[in-house]
Amino acid sequence: MKCFFHPEKEAVGTCVKCGKAVCEECLREKKGKILCPSCFEAGFRPGELTAAGILCMIAGVVGVIVGINLAAGAHANPLSHPLVRAFVEPLAAIFIISGGLAITGGVYTLKQKFWPLALAGSILSAFCFLPLGVPAVIFTVLKRNEFER
Repeated sequence: MKCFFHPEKEAVGTCVKCGKAVCEECLREKKGKILCPSCFEAGFRPGELTAAGILCMIAGVVGVIVGINLAAGAHANPLSHPLVRAFVEPLAAIFIISGGLAITGGVYTLKQKFWPLALAGSILSAFCFLPLGVPAVIFTVLKRNEFER
């Protein structure tokens, strides 16, 4: 593969932001990430990924809390109808599992590793708590190139 900026030179890596191949002369590094000169000068801002990870984890905690409260509420009232319990208990389990996976996805987003799990976590965080999950999904999708390949 040849360098995008110097077609006569062999590339030694690719920019994590735009995907352009870079030679030894063009290669710029910031926080262990390879960048091309254009992206380096434009500024590499991992802050959006940090926000996405934190939003995922907060939404995940909300999901777990909602799930636990649903499960506790279904069992707290001895007069509740069995059909209500049959609906609420699986819903509680879904919230707890989704919350746990959203927290895990948030951790992977912060570490910038394994984009599919980070994306799944952000999507599940939207299920757990929509106002936090939607920005998490947007940030995670927009910053896909900043994850390890």
